Amino acid sequence: MDAELNILSVAPPADTRTRSAFGRAISAARSEGLSLVAIGVIVAVAVALRFYGLDWDAGFPYTPHPDERAILFRVADLAPPPLNDLGVLLNADESPWNPRWFPYGSFPLYMMKGI
Repeated sequence: MDAELNILSVAPPADTRTRSAFGRAISAARSEGLSLVAIGVIVAVAVALRFYGLDWDAGFPYTPHPDERAILFRVADLAPPPLNDLGVLLNADESPWNPRWFPYGSFPLYMMKGI
């Protein structure tokens, strides 16, 4: 009789196992649902941040970005040297080809002036 009690006490009832499997399924579904909600919130915030401020130049068509505008102003300041004094090109202080502004280097400025 003791052996029968031992066997019965070790094995849980069938409905307990079913309930725990059901509980595990519910728990997995909840965690999957929470993961989907978290991913949805992250994507929504990313989209909002990405598209916020895209119309910063509203009202002015084809307005260059402030960095591009600064480059265009510097390119417009570059002038050809006087034909009677080409030696001025070698003087950095007086040369009309010295942009006196080098955050991007001088090569892009000369390329834009050539175009």
